[in-house]
Amino acid sequence: MGKYIILIVFAAAAGLAALGAESNSSAQDSSAERSERQGVVLARQIARSVFNDGVSEVQRTFDTVGDKVEEGTHEQGTYRLQLDAASVAGGKTVDLTAEGTYGEHTYQIQATVRKDTTVSSVLNAVTASTPVNFSVQGGGCSGGPCVSGLDAGGRTNRHGITLPHGEDAEAVCDEFHGGGYDSNTATNVEGTSGGCDVQVRTSAHDDWVENQMDQMSQTIQDAIADGNPDVTECTGCDLKNFSDSQNDGILYVTNGEFTVSGDRQWNGLVFVANGGTIRFNGGGDSRNINGGLVLQDWATYEQKNKDDEFSMNGGNAVQFNSDQLLKYIDTLPSIESTTTVVTDRTSRLLQKGE
Repeated sequence: MGKYIILIVFAAAAGLAALGAESNSSAQDSSAERSERQGVVLARQIARSVFNDGVSEVQRTFDTVGDKVEEGTHEQGTYRLQLDAASVAGGKTVDLTAEGTYGEHTYQIQATVRKDTTVSSVLNAVTASTPVNFSVQGGGCSGGPCVSGLDAGGRTNRHGITLPHGEDAEAVCDEFHGGGYDSNTATNVEGTSGGCDVQVRTSAHDDWVENQMDQMSQTIQDAIADGNPDVTECTGCDLKNFSDSQNDGILYVTNGEFTVSGDRQWNGLVFVANGGTIRFNGGGDSRNINGGLVLQDWATYEQKNKDDEFSMNGGNAVQFNSDQLLKYIDTLPSIESTTTVVTDRTSRLLQKGE
């Protein structure tokens, strides 16, 4: 009996020893896995930090930045930043590679930085700097939206209509849709927001918009005084009286009504100021203003045909088009805005030897 007890004790001791060894091995494996994960996380954090610094540097010095390789220490690890500048059609690009290394782990982030030229954010399909009386007869448009902020130039979509602080967006939407509209699905005024895209600005934003409009108005008046052929002044005119070679540029409407009928189209910017008015008589399927419309100083915006009903029969009365606006940045430099864009971003953990 005593022999059996001794054997049982020895077996139990051996089992406990084996379990202890296995537990110790598991603990070591778990510790190694945690260390592995931590190394990857820290390498990624270094790479992200260096990448963000690199993007910021390129944005600040885009016009002068050239090829560059920089290495150093960072947060208990090391980093490598490489910039490769290249000339491309219409400008240049900068390829950016950021690598963060911690222990045996190296994490890499790559992207391309380029500059985009676009239209100033002050301009939308219709931009009203002061309160405007919208009068849309006959229940709105047929065959397409009356106003579209979706950029026909393919750059950045804008709002359909923007109004000053305190204006009633729902009332304007209701005017364009003939009453009883659903703000979630109505598209007679389309843009960056879903449904009826009539946006009301904040009072602080209003100050900036009004200042920009005042500067634009003064620049346009100076261009008229200088005889700039890109600018046409209208003190009561009908687009149907313009020839096909006269229907583009910057149209400055003052103290009178500018009338657009049927298939007639103006390509560029229409700036209605000093109490000028604009009337869309409907008919046809042209985008009557293909560029942008600015309403300043209590302008009046009307859309109706000769029977006091508005009918589009397809198309848009106003279509935002950055291509048509950017043609005139030499005359009106404030039209242009440049933004730095980061594209084609990729990231990965490098394998040993890469």
